[in-house]
Amino acid sequence: PGLKPRSCHRSQRSCGLQMYGLVHKALHKFIADTLGTAAAAQCAAAIAPYSATELGVLDDSLLYKVVGAAVDISRTPVEVLLEGFGSYWVSFVYHGAYSAWFRSLKGATLLDLCESLEALHRTVAVSLPEITPPQFWVSHKQPLEDSGSLTHSFILHYVPGRAGRVALSHFVRGA
Repeated sequence: PGLKPRSCHRSQRSCGLQMYGLVHKALHKFIADTLGTAAAAQCAAAIAPYSATELGVLDDSLLYKVVGAAVDISRTPVEVLLEGFGSYWVSFVYHGAYSAWFRSLKGATLLDLCESLEALHRTVAVSLPEITPPQFWVSHKQPLEDSGSLTHSFILHYVPGRAGRVALSHFVRGA
């Protein structure tokens, strides 16, 4: 079991696709917090000699190896593990690297936050041009009846940035 990048052939060691290292760092912390430090060490060994760096860029295949190792260790379906990681990610960035961004949205609604995701990812891409960030947009905004103008139903669209990341949609769903 595990997560395989769809744009890579199994025989390839590296796909050359890049992901923001902060995601790797958060995944390692998620595994340590939910499965224990021994499991996190086993998962980290799957990508040795690499390690997560907060602002660096790492190959996507390393993330898939860590997720695959966590699935093997925990015997948790990959979709469930990724949804849990998505929930963990929101708290991780809220209290860490993107706390200033979240503070700038003070008083904002969930709709405001979701409408800001695309701009946030474009900013990261300017800082790290070697990554291909996902795209987000909101559609079908409807005020909910009897709730005032601040509560809406809406659809958040996610495009992974490339075919190999389609499997990460469960991560986004968890967030």
